[in-house]
Amino acid sequence: MENKQPLVSVCCTTYNQEAYIRRCLDGILMQKTSFPIEILVHDDASTDATATIIREYEQLYPNIIKPIYQVENQYSKGIHISQTFQYPYVLGKYIALCEGDDYWTDPLKLQKQVDFLESHPDYAMCYTQCVYFYQNRSVFATKPWGGDAEQVEDLLRMNTVPTLTAVVRTNVLKHYIADIHPESKCWLLGDYPMWLYFSIVSKIHFMREITGVYRVLSNSASHASTVDKRIQFITSIYELQNFFIQKYQIICDLNSLTRELWLGKLNIYAKGGRWREYMQLWWTICKRHPAFLMDIHPYQYLCYFFIPLLRKRHW
Repeated sequence: MENKQPLVSVCCTTYNQEAYIRRCLDGILMQKTSFPIEILVHDDASTDATATIIREYEQLYPNIIKPIYQVENQYSKGIHISQTFQYPYVLGKYIALCEGDDYWTDPLKLQKQVDFLESHPDYAMCYTQCVYFYQNRSVFATKPWGGDAEQVEDLLRMNTVPTLTAVVRTNVLKHYIADIHPESKCWLLGDYPMWLYFSIVSKIHFMREITGVYRVLSNSASHASTVDKRIQFITSIYELQNFFIQKYQIICDLNSLTRELWLGKLNIYAKGGRWREYMQLWWTICKRHPAFLMDIHPYQYLCYFFIPLLRKRHW
C-alpha cells in the first residue's frame, strides 16, 4: 500500500518543537485507513532536536515521511511555508493539516472525513472538534472546541474551525491560492481565509466528533501574550473579513464586525492595563460614532483598571 499514490497528503509544519513533534507524528501514523497517505514535514531550521527526531521517523517510514529541512529560517523572511514548500508538491487528492505541536487522537479521523468527502463531491472541506490543552498549566479544557459553522455568514461572525481537524480538497486549495494570492496579503492568519474561501466557492461540513488536541502555547499568534501583538491579530482578522465581504459581495452586517473590532481592542487594552490607549481609542470612536457612548461594554471593561487598585489598598 505504501508504494501506491497517496489519497491524503498530511502537511505538518514545525519549528523548535522537540517536546511535541513525536506526539504529532505518532498521531498521524496511527491512522487506520483503506488508502495510502504521505506526510510532508517541514522543519524551519530548528535549533533544537526537532530535525533529528524527524530524521528518525524518516528512516522508519521512508515511503510515508517526506521531510523538508531548512538551513535558514524561512518564516522570519516572510515566506509562506506551506504554500511555498508543501502544497506545490502534495500528491494526494486531499490535504490534512496538523502543526507540530498539535496531535490527533482518533485513529479513524482521516477515514471518516475522506469517506464523507468521497461521497459528497460538492463539499470542499470537512472538519471536527478538538480539545484545548493549556501547556503552561498542563490541563485540558473541560469542553471541546470547534463547530458548527458551515456557512460563510457564520464563519464571518466567528472562526470555529480548528486547523488540525481540517481535511480539504487539494484542487480547491490550489484555486484559493491562485484566486486570492494570500502571499501578497499581510494577514496574520493562514487558515481562516481558506475556510472563508471554501465556504464561498463550495461547501464545508462539520462533524461533531473530537479527533485531536490543540496545544495552547503563550507565543502562538492567536494566543499572543503581549497587548500589541493581540491588537495586531484581531485587526488582521477584521481586514481579511472585510476583504472577502467586498470581493464576493457578501450580504453581512459590517457594522457589527466593526463594533466587535472596537470592543476587542478596548478589552485587550483594559486587560493589559493600557489606560492611555484605552481612553484615546474610546474617545476617538465616540467622536465619530456618538451612539457608541450608549454601549455598556466599555464601561464594564473599566473594572480591569480599578480592581487592581482596590486590591493594592486591601479594600
